[in-house]
Amino acid sequence: MDSKEEIKEEKFYNIVSGLERANIRLYQFSLLVLYPSGFWKYYTIYGFILTDIIGVYFLISGAVAIYQQLDDIFVLFEVVHAYMLLMAILTNLNDFHVLRKMRNFWYKLLDLCKEDFFEYECESVKKESARLRSLSKKYMKWFFNIFQYGIFVTLMMVMVVIPLVRLYLNEEQKNNNTAFNIYLPLSVWSPFNSRTVAGFTFIYSLMFVYASLLLVIMLVYISTIFYFYMELIIQLRILCYALQKHDERLKLLTLQVTKIENINSSSTHTYSENVEHNNYCITQILKEPIMHYLKIREFFNVFQESSSFFFGLMLTVNMLVIVAMSLLLTRIDSILTVDGLKFGMIFSFEVMNIFIYTYSGSMLIEESRQVQKYLYSIDWYGFNSNQKRILNIFQGQSASKFLLMAAGLYEINLDTFIQCNKSATFNHNNSLKNSKLKLTPVTPTFNPHKLCRND
Repeated sequence: MDSKEEIKEEKFYNIVSGLERANIRLYQFSLLVLYPSGFWKYYTIYGFILTDIIGVYFLISGAVAIYQQLDDIFVLFEVVHAYMLLMAILTNLNDFHVLRKMRNFWYKLLDLCKEDFFEYECESVKKESARLRSLSKKYMKWFFNIFQYGIFVTLMMVMVVIPLVRLYLNEEQKNNNTAFNIYLPLSVWSPFNSRTVAGFTFIYSLMFVYASLLLVIMLVYISTIFYFYMELIIQLRILCYALQKHDERLKLLTLQVTKIENINSSSTHTYSENVEHNNYCITQILKEPIMHYLKIREFFNVFQESSSFFFGLMLTVNMLVIVAMSLLLTRIDSILTVDGLKFGMIFSFEVMNIFIYTYSGSMLIEESRQVQKYLYSIDWYGFNSNQKRILNIFQGQSASKFLLMAAGLYEINLDTFIQCNKSATFNHNNSLKNSKLKLTPVTPTFNPHKLCRND
């Protein structure tokens, strides 16, 4: 029993230290880290149960709101958009804690980031590795701070600014049903009168706290995904730099081997012995980047397994929203209205979100292709047949690019982003053409022959 507790404590320590190395805060409130004991253990367990219960309530109220407000396309889209996002987050959260496969992969990735994948003896490679590590910490800190402030601003805009603007403009209720209230951040159905002070306060407080919790979960989880992504980029660049410094690493290893041989043997070496020592050094230097590359590939496979389902759900929601928004924006009279500003902000956010994901995927592919480029630059003409075979094996392994997939549905690269934008633009233009055709007045034509025949 004690040994199991020690293993749990060590695993928990590795997770927390990994999150702190990544400069990720607020992870205690994210329901993602299972504490072995204490207050935060029960907070995570009961918080997850309450999150599911309240989430089911909002899913039911959202479904009722969708059914009862089919005639208002703007309210309908707003509720459907929030409904899909909530469904995606709850599905990922339950997959994380109930099925536990995603959680185990997530913990394993944090554990793998604890140490360097491979340590080179060359001093210049060590300096480059330290420089990249320092740069990664700086980028990670910027990313978390920008993301944190962005989420806070989004929460304030949706939960505070938009309801206050509607109150200032004195907008009228669009529905006579008291279960709906236009001054709520989201026009969802409630089982009681939401237009009284008590009813409005209860439903608004529930929405505010629940939205804050979901945004904290997204903040921590997406930040860790960015951290793992940065780790992949750093390791690939360290590998490329090590390949670039092949001759320097070979020279260093040759000096070390020669020094050891001189200590162990006082006699001079023959030409065949020198050739053998040289071949040994070349073979070892070739094996080092291969071992490093295999570690990177293992990390990438785990990262792909842990994030594929998340990417699939989130990007599918983003794409559906972008295509739907391209049609909805044609129905808005002016972008300078409350609905126009709100839906314009949602559209910009969704486009930026999918661009960041797809651009990151393309950047990872490009970084993995650089390995082959630096591998070809090695002076291999003097290698023997065994060394050339090792080099060919490495070339074959590095030919497989690091391609992220979204739940096996589509590739995460800029081509996907371009296709999504083309679909949205095509639907937007078609909707505009159809609306113009409907609005074009039909002018009657005067036909004198028909007039004569009637007479």
